[in-house]
Amino acid sequence: MARWLEIIEKKRMTQAKEEYSRFGFTVLESILSKEHLFELRSVIKDLSVNNSIDLYKDRSGLERRMEQFTFKNTATEELNNEIRELLHFLTDKSQVLFKDKVNFKPPKGEGFFAHYDGVFQFTNSNGDIRNGWYEYGNEYNNILITLDDFTRDNGPLEVAKNHRGDFEELLKNTTCDGSPNLKTDVEDKCDFTPLICGAGSVIVFKHSCPHRSAANNSQQERGSLYWTYTPSENEGIYRQYFKDKADSQNKNKSLTGNLK
Repeated sequence: MARWLEIIEKKRMTQAKEEYSRFGFTVLESILSKEHLFELRSVIKDLSVNNSIDLYKDRSGLERRMEQFTFKNTATEELNNEIRELLHFLTDKSQVLFKDKVNFKPPKGEGFFAHYDGVFQFTNSNGDIRNGWYEYGNEYNNILITLDDFTRDNGPLEVAKNHRGDFEELLKNTTCDGSPNLKTDVEDKCDFTPLICGAGSVIVFKHSCPHRSAANNSQQERGSLYWTYTPSENEGIYRQYFKDKADSQNKNKSLTGNLK
């Protein structure tokens, strides 16, 4: 696989770094080749029938997402290393993988409501209330790789400018019901940008950027690989997160959203 930092023009990388610092999100279009995308889709298909993979369905019973797959295939392990290099350039900080997922989003697949990532409270196995992702750190960077074209009809990711503040400040903007969903009045004040881009594009955004997605109203798949990283020296944070998620007493462990 060609190294990302070698195939992306230096000028575009510098621009992406400036955009990320200023707005909290940026898009690098058509980075992955058709051959690499074909390989990734094949890997995902094989992993999706692995009994050790966590699979979720939406409220209509359609395949929604899978988790805990990165270290179970060499292709995704190599891609993880490429992403860490890219994020190091964009943030000037070393990053470790915090969590992973594939969003499948088949035709008529459910969208998700406007939310921050990780800004919620959960009850652990001991009955203690914990502060979402902030139990592990306070800065997270998302990488989303489009496996298919993101169009206006298939529910592309929509992102708004980064909201600054600590956990308590951001939590006040949410519905405070165990989900990270934003209050309606907060969502209405956000200026969301639909990220229309081709397959093989790379979207980078901070966890505190409000984001949402409508249902897939097209006749084609709209899949994406979605990794979350945090500046840390603790490589075990990935395993700890998924253990805590499994032990959580919260009923909803997958985002919900619009069915239309």
